[in-house]
Amino acid sequence: MTTMIRWIAMFGATGLIWFEIGGIVLVLLKPFIGSAIVLLVSSIGIGWGIQQLIGYYWFYERPWVSHPTHWSFIQTSPYSKSFPSDHAAIAFIGVGVSFIWIPHIFIPVIVCALCIAVSRVWVGVHRTIDVLSGATLGLLLVSFIHGLFGL
Repeated sequence: MTTMIRWIAMFGATGLIWFEIGGIVLVLLKPFIGSAIVLLVSSIGIGWGIQQLIGYYWFYERPWVSHPTHWSFIQTSPYSKSFPSDHAAIAFIGVGVSFIWIPHIFIPVIVCALCIAVSRVWVGVHRTIDVLSGATLGLLLVSFIHGLFGL
C-alpha cells in the first residue's frame, strides 16, 4: 500500500497529472486534436527532461533549506531541486498549448497557471526566479516545437 501511495504522490508531484488533465480537456474541446496532443505530450516530456538536467547541473536548494528563517507550508525533500519550477513549467506549457489550439479558454488557463506559480512561492518551496524560469522554459519550448514542427 505504501508503494502505491508513493507512486501516486510521484505522479502528482512530477506534473504528469497536468498531462492527463490537458489531454482530457483538449480531447473534449478540439475536434482535430492530433497535433495538439502531440504538442502537449512532446512539450511536457522534453520540458521535464530539460528541467532535470538544469536541476542536476545547477542545483539550488529549496528556500527553507538554504535560509532556515524562511517558512514552508509544504515540507519537500531537502535534496530536491528548486530551480527551475517543474509545476510552473508544466502550467505554462498548458498556457502555450491553449493559446495555439483553443484560444477561447486562454484567459482561464493563464489565470490558473499564474495561481500555480504564485502559490509555489507563497508556500515557500520556490523562489520567484524558480517559477519565472520554469514558466519561461515552458512557453519557449511550446513555441519552439510549434514553430519547428508546425504542431
